[in-house]
Amino acid sequence: MITASNGLNSTGSGVRLAIHTVVCQPPRCSACGSGQVSSADFELVVIIPGLEYAAAVDFIYEEGIIFLSDVTQEVIKRVALNDTKHHRTVASKDLKSPDGLAVDWIAHKLYWTDSETNRIEVSNWDGNHRKVLFWQRLDLPRAITLDPQNGYMYWTDWGEVPKIEKAGMDGNEETRSVLIDENIVWPNGLTIDYDDSKLYWADAKLGFIHSCDFDGKNRRAVVKGKLSHPFAVTLYGDYLYWTDWDTHSIHGCDKTTGTGSFIVMENIYSPMDIHAYMRSRQPKGQNMCGKNNGGCSHLCLLSPTDPYYVCACPTGVRLLNDKRTCAKGAENRLLIARRRDIRQISLDTPDYTDFVLPFNNVKNAIALDYDSSTGFLYWTDDKVHTIQRALLNGSEQEILVEKDVDQPDGIAIDWIAKNLYWTDTGTNRIEVSRLNGTSRKVIVSDRLDEPRAICLDPEAGNQNSININISCIETGIKSGSMGRMVQMDYYERWTPVGSESGTMGGRHQWRVNQGCAIWIPVRSEPGAMGYGHHQQGLNSIGGGDQWGMSPRL
Repeated sequence: MITASNGLNSTGSGVRLAIHTVVCQPPRCSACGSGQVSSADFELVVIIPGLEYAAAVDFIYEEGIIFLSDVTQEVIKRVALNDTKHHRTVASKDLKSPDGLAVDWIAHKLYWTDSETNRIEVSNWDGNHRKVLFWQRLDLPRAITLDPQNGYMYWTDWGEVPKIEKAGMDGNEETRSVLIDENIVWPNGLTIDYDDSKLYWADAKLGFIHSCDFDGKNRRAVVKGKLSHPFAVTLYGDYLYWTDWDTHSIHGCDKTTGTGSFIVMENIYSPMDIHAYMRSRQPKGQNMCGKNNGGCSHLCLLSPTDPYYVCACPTGVRLLNDKRTCAKGAENRLLIARRRDIRQISLDTPDYTDFVLPFNNVKNAIALDYDSSTGFLYWTDDKVHTIQRALLNGSEQEILVEKDVDQPDGIAIDWIAKNLYWTDTGTNRIEVSRLNGTSRKVIVSDRLDEPRAICLDPEAGNQNSININISCIETGIKSGSMGRMVQMDYYERWTPVGSESGTMGGRHQWRVNQGCAIWIPVRSEPGAMGYGHHQQGLNSIGGGDQWGMSPRL
């Protein structure tokens, strides 16, 4: 049996004192044949010390591997029982509160719930090809358990509409159904009796443990409403085991009658998840994904419907028409500046899951723009006073402009002439440079009062000159006015000097029109940046559209 707890208070025989989160197992017991484990038979061994707040745990019996989630560290880890000193991170990015874990021991997948993001996700055992399966009609999902022999998953939800649900392990919404939604308040623990095809769950508010068939029928009380605060449940043989927050103990009883209650262990500070670490808890079944990964390029997920598996893609990536191959990546997406990070949302899939892009030294990202021809994302950061760029995978990140930069704000790419424009509310200037930051030039430095958003329309012009219509929002904070939108037509002649990039030279002229505007979103095709009060930087990629909004206090 393995259990996750947040410390031990007992120093009795066979118990190692631990003041940290532990995962433990009873190695031997005299009554293992019947499935009953008593305190006399129990020997506690701390196998994974040093965790902060382990919430969920599961295992792969054949591989001797334990998976665990830590909600304080916001991480899911895997540990080999023969090498518990070395932990491997399976998932950490965009993970908030992974309250439930379940291992598909047949098709080698890991499923989990996140009660903060309200999502159910899946990945390979190593964390690769992570995918959001369910994200709608979830409110505080907690325990999750799998029946890979039949291709179904089950989970509890203790939100405003508490319930127990069932769905195919492939995430097919058509297979989803509510099994229990009456006489249920805080459904915490959930487990499967594979021998008798039953579900067992514990309700911490109502203080009982009930069971039902896989379709929700034949519900009955196993332990009636007399428990203090049951949390997690598991089965072994003819016995049911559960952890209890109030009694700080592990309890057991007959799984059919609920009689013969006994205490396995006491004085556990905060007992969380529990599993019977036995081969019988992971019965063998046919792996429909076993041969050549089912012919899938990425994920192969078990399904309850013929042919009993489906190919799936990582979150944000669409499955191509052959139903086996995933696209190379997200083709249409939103890019969002959120001060301390920059995120991406794929528009190719309906879940709209956001991911933090792996950029360094993002302190207060304000505005961004994207060059679809090179794949570089450009952004301003007014805390580190820089303009930077990087590829979306985080590689080739570099600072383009940092000298004489005060409060860089709006940014816009001239995708025709390959130039970069930005506003600076500290210096009250609009500047331009090449996309690599060279050949920098101030193009407007007068009659500006904290210029902010900037957008371009460079499509007019010819090979020797560029005519750009620039729209720029000023805040008007210094003058006390409501602010204004300034529209300028900029003419710039380029004179090549023997290099591909050329230099800026020749003449330029402005036509300025002013009008009342405050916090007005500005949109242009295909490059534009706009602002909204307390909004977040945004830029879409795909189909020629790019637009954006950024935060400002």
